[in-house]
Amino acid sequence: MNKVTGGEYCYTHTCNEYGCFNQKNNSSDYCSAHQVNMRELLRLDYFYIDQINSAGGIEICFDATNLNRKEIKYIRFYVDLYNRVGDRIVDEITDKSSVYVEITGPIKYKDSVEFEDIIGYNDTCGRVEIEDITIVYMDGTSYTGRYGYYAD
Repeated sequence: MNKVTGGEYCYTHTCNEYGCFNQKNNSSDYCSAHQVNMRELLRLDYFYIDQINSAGGIEICFDATNLNRKEIKYIRFYVDLYNRVGDRIVDEITDKSSVYVEITGPIKYKDSVEFEDIIGYNDTCGRVEIEDITIVYMDGTSYTGRYGYYAD
């Protein structure tokens, strides 16, 4: 692959921060100097799963508070599905092991948002995980970073 002009790494491995040529950290779009602590921007108040019906519906309940003075437009993340012994499983409808979730604001500073919905179907689901999360603000800026929460 070709290196980024002025840098040592290709586009795939170069930090996404404008003007930065450092190498990305594992499972991030940014280097360690430009990673955002997502838990400082969005406090998770609760996160749990519930098998709610005989068809194996997986309901997640997510509640979080905006800790940034900017107003949130969207919160976006993937929920990874696992069985009770830690193996990846798939949603029986989409045949995917990750389910995309988008929560729509606006969410003002210190306000909380609650999301409760069925995200998929698999009666062996015993754990769900959120690795990375993206917060999009009303002013057009956004941050993506590691969030690292799970529920079982």
